[in-house]
Amino acid sequence: MEEFQRVLEGLKAKVEQSKPLDGKLKMVVKGYPVIVIDGTSGINQLIQEDISADCEIHVAPETIKQMRDGKLNPMKAIIRRKIKIKGDMSMALQLKNFLS
Repeated sequence: MEEFQRVLEGLKAKVEQSKPLDGKLKMVVKGYPVIVIDGTSGINQLIQEDISADCEIHVAPETIKQMRDGKLNPMKAIIRRKIKIKGDMSMALQLKNFLS
């Protein structure tokens, strides 16, 4: 859980500094609380609440770590089905901006 908190803190900083998503992006990481990036109010906010979103991403913790460490390209992860996406694919592709 300590690793999750570090990832969450880094994610929060990048999310808040980035251009608003103009929607909601939900990340479901197996074994961890749900994370929603809400960019509907002119700024991005990180919410730890299971609410509906325009795009939902399901991913294993190992895959997140590999992407964050630069060992796995997000597009390759999608092609290899290590990431499952429901909803707006263009919004899902913006996730790489927050994990790099």
